[in-house]
Amino acid sequence: MNRSGTKRWRTHTATVILAICLVAGTGAFVAPHVAAAPMRAQMSTSASVPVHEANVEVLPETSIDGPGFSSLSDYVPNPQTYPPGTFPATALAWTGTDPNHSLNVIESQDGFDYSKNKVTLQESSDSHPSVLLFANTTSGTLGPNLVVLAWTGTDSNHSLNVMFDVYGVRQKITLSDNSAFSPALAYFKGQVWLAWTGTDSGLSLNVMAMGSHGVTPGHKTTLRGTGFSARGGPSLRADTRDNQLLLSWTQTAAPLYIDLAQSSDGVVWATSFSPPPPQTSGSGPDVLAVSDSIPVGLPTDYWAWTGTDSLNSLNIAYTSTLSSWPAPIVTLNEEGLGSPALGYSNKLGPGQPNTVRILLAWTGTDTAHHLNVAIIQVG
Repeated sequence: MNRSGTKRWRTHTATVILAICLVAGTGAFVAPHVAAAPMRAQMSTSASVPVHEANVEVLPETSIDGPGFSSLSDYVPNPQTYPPGTFPATALAWTGTDPNHSLNVIESQDGFDYSKNKVTLQESSDSHPSVLLFANTTSGTLGPNLVVLAWTGTDSNHSLNVMFDVYGVRQKITLSDNSAFSPALAYFKGQVWLAWTGTDSGLSLNVMAMGSHGVTPGHKTTLRGTGFSARGGPSLRADTRDNQLLLSWTQTAAPLYIDLAQSSDGVVWATSFSPPPPQTSGSGPDVLAVSDSIPVGLPTDYWAWTGTDSLNSLNIAYTSTLSSWPAPIVTLNEEGLGSPALGYSNKLGPGQPNTVRILLAWTGTDTAHHLNVAIIQVG
């Protein structure tokens, strides 16, 4: 199914400017004996940029939760293993509505067409998996389609699992760590990184380096302190432009504010706002930093979440630099089940001049809970 064209905005607003200025504090806490880095983000006002949904694809696939999504913002394809134009632009992962709640992955060459390369695994979960496109650095010995997948198992321990090379050798590791929610993946400084919400009484956030292929657990950092408790699973993204990791989650304390933290090494973390912006969600948000060359004056950093309004509306905030987060907010005429996911592709064909197009994936609130992927035009 395919719905094309620009959709109407909600009648109450198309773009809302957060006219508040919050000075970033220094109240972040990380693992014991590690000092927090200085805050670098500040909430401020900014002129709005036109944003609209240029096209949306409703996939025939259905899911019990929001999707996992990875794109060209997460990796740079290795030209030695990907002939020109053949590398995937995105990978979409989800937990099916079949009785087994099977895990599924599908790749897209351009980021919008999901008609080929679907894989259904003999693995299951009660929440969505996380997926990561992985650049092959082994001169083609493992093939061009490298995808890493992480999920929470349905075993009694709810163990965390990571699978390297979903389309190839499928090397899997099961961790002793566990979670009641979905984990998150990112590739940063030569390693795969895993983030999750713990099962301790504080529902603390955890981040672990997992080696070059994601199956070699390393040092685990447990973030401690006010605000580092998550309602649902977190989002983890690499910001290659500013050389840092971004961790995003929804706080457990009412009124369920979404929050963001940054780290240059995956160990020392600092919250980006103090206090967090007054935006709320019943599930985890997602964050995106586009590293491609973007026209001057257009935003490069995005934050998306499902709202706590009665419709569970999808929202996007955007900025041109995390060091000064302006946070204009667009509420789309779309509703989501669970967390939405952001992506980027430069293979979508020619767009309008002086615009940038990002991707948004989500599970619909229709009766069957179909997966959706939209092209969002900014500018």
